[in-house]
Amino acid sequence: MLKSKTLQGVHAPLRSLFALSLLVLTFLGLIMVPGLETRAAAGEHPPLPVPRPGESLKSRVVQYSLSDITKAGKAPLQVPVPRVRPSALTGGAPDLVSPQSVSTQARQAAKHLYGGEVKAASDLAARIADHADSPVPLAGWVAGLAAWMEQDYSAAARYFELAAAEPGPEGAAGAYWAARAHKRAGHAPEVSTWLLRAARHPRTFYGLLAARALGRDIPFNWNIPAFTEADRFILEQIPVAKQAMDMAQAGQVWTAQADLLRLQPADEETRLALLAFASQEKIPAVALQVGTLLSANGQETYYDGALYPDTPWEPTSGFSIDSALLQAIVRRESRFNPQARSAQGAAGLMQLLPSTARHVAQAYGMTLGQDSLNDPAINMDLGQKYLGDLLEDSAVDGDLMSLLIAYNAGPGNLLKWKKKWENVDDSLLFIELIPLAETRGYVEEVLASYWIYRLRHGKPTPTLTALAEGMPARYALAGGADPYALASSR
Repeated sequence: MLKSKTLQGVHAPLRSLFALSLLVLTFLGLIMVPGLETRAAAGEHPPLPVPRPGESLKSRVVQYSLSDITKAGKAPLQVPVPRVRPSALTGGAPDLVSPQSVSTQARQAAKHLYGGEVKAASDLAARIADHADSPVPLAGWVAGLAAWMEQDYSAAARYFELAAAEPGPEGAAGAYWAARAHKRAGHAPEVSTWLLRAARHPRTFYGLLAARALGRDIPFNWNIPAFTEADRFILEQIPVAKQAMDMAQAGQVWTAQADLLRLQPADEETRLALLAFASQEKIPAVALQVGTLLSANGQETYYDGALYPDTPWEPTSGFSIDSALLQAIVRRESRFNPQARSAQGAAGLMQLLPSTARHVAQAYGMTLGQDSLNDPAINMDLGQKYLGDLLEDSAVDGDLMSLLIAYNAGPGNLLKWKKKWENVDDSLLFIELIPLAETRGYVEEVLASYWIYRLRHGKPTPTLTALAEGMPARYALAGGADPYALASSR
């Protein structure tokens, strides 16, 4: 009898543990309790156990024993089951994927794509895009590019629409590519819808392409406020600004620029006064900085005359490369600061490495001093000569996009990427397959600025039209009334 009681004392906890284990397995969906599947199929959903005051639902659920579940005449226990879905990572096995994991896997899909593993990129990105609870723009972007390369344009359009959920330039890119894919798929009504969405960002690469495809002109604001006595009074209340104004009027422009670039005025009145002064004194670095602040204040007013300022300098030998292109490059490279210097040692307006500058100077019989790269005219002259040499390089061969890739990443990288994607004859696709995000962004920003500078000065933009029509953008060294005319073919 004692033995029996002892065994009962042992068996009772074991039975409870066994019941709890079955309950947990049922909770996870790893086993099916008898009768539960048929009742669920019949649409019977008994109520969840109600927790007592001060008691969690979890603690209430685990008190149910196996006998509670299987007792005749009792409804089977319904426990809260986490919602599961086919895994974006394993291709169909149930899985719960955190947003962090999805983001990591989307980046992995992009890595596959840039590494040339298009099928792997397609599989992974499509699973994420198809099964994520909310849009994952990067996954949609990668899946869209992969589907485009596989000539599945309907799928590409669907994925690019997901990529368009991203704000700013990335969203414009997704929308423009969605329009391209819909056009290839024969979905004519959808094309203009997505072009209009991309055109909401008219100062971006894809926004400009969309506007051109729609035949729309962009109303840029080239007006710059004149510098008044009221503006002077406002700036004189700021010691640094007052000192900078005195320096500029004494001819010490670089000292004035350094002081003014440190200013970050918070109110619009001071910003406008500073913009007017910088424009009057021809200090484009300050104008660009203030124009950026004014255009980022949440209002719809853009000061394009400040965002795309004209340089007061020109190369020592005059312009042999389109001035609009040089200004677009200077805007991206140094933001018009002749004193700019990178961590790698690149210097001046066009951010030339000393080794590159010496090579160009030697080739053209130029003598460089210690501070030559900080001289705007010399720096621009060296830069445009280097651009001219690159245009004649066999890897560039007069192609404008290839020129900018070579200037940013080097002609060696350009040649490597062209060999890797030798079957890609779509200029826009080639840009998006470049593995360096910095270079992709560089090319697109410089081209957008280049077109805007041409528009500012009333010049045609044939390369914008060419790319909008799916053709390459060719640079013609000379010809016609415009000595820097651009042609889509030669």
